[in-house]
Amino acid sequence: MGKAWVWCCDGVSAIVFAVSYVLSVFFLAIVGSTLGVFAGVLIGVKNQNNLFYSVGYGAIEGGMFLTNAFRMSISFWLSDDCSSSNVLHLTGPTRGLDAGEFVQRLLHSLVLSRLEQTLAHADNMTGQNTADHAKVSKNSCGRIPRIRIAEDDLMDSSGNRNSCSICLQDFECKDEARRLPNCCHLFHMCCIDKWISKQRSCPLCRSPIV
Repeated sequence: MGKAWVWCCDGVSAIVFAVSYVLSVFFLAIVGSTLGVFAGVLIGVKNQNNLFYSVGYGAIEGGMFLTNAFRMSISFWLSDDCSSSNVLHLTGPTRGLDAGEFVQRLLHSLVLSRLEQTLAHADNMTGQNTADHAKVSKNSCGRIPRIRIAEDDLMDSSGNRNSCSICLQDFECKDEARRLPNCCHLFHMCCIDKWISKQRSCPLCRSPIV
């Protein structure tokens, strides 16, 4: 009678364990497949690949990844050999490699997406700043009067020959020039226009141009 009772208890325990094992594997397969579907959607949209293929691949790999991990844990728990070599044997190299490759692809895709967004934002900011600076420079040049060099402009009050401080060339009659309104310094028009496109102050005294 005692042996029969022991066998009955062992049978019930085995059935409970088997049912629990099947339900756990089924639950983990659903969870892994769901996570794999989301990961597959992200990869498919990002890489512009076949979306259905990415979703299916993600569902299969996600489900197998979690179920294999659970089966490995159960096998390791039931095994008498707890060495690291036995753990590696139980994991199965092929499925571990596929799951690792899938996770690596997902992380790589997310990193590239974030990097592209950052670079695009930086390019937009740079382009906007460049356009704003070019607009301001054009307006500044338009507010500086343009003159023609005459005989009176060739010499300064000390009798020395006037020259453009940017190109260091002497002024000649009929040269096109600009005289800055704040400091009254004189420069060749082509020289000062190029300077204003990069700087906002006088090349000589550093006072504001306009």
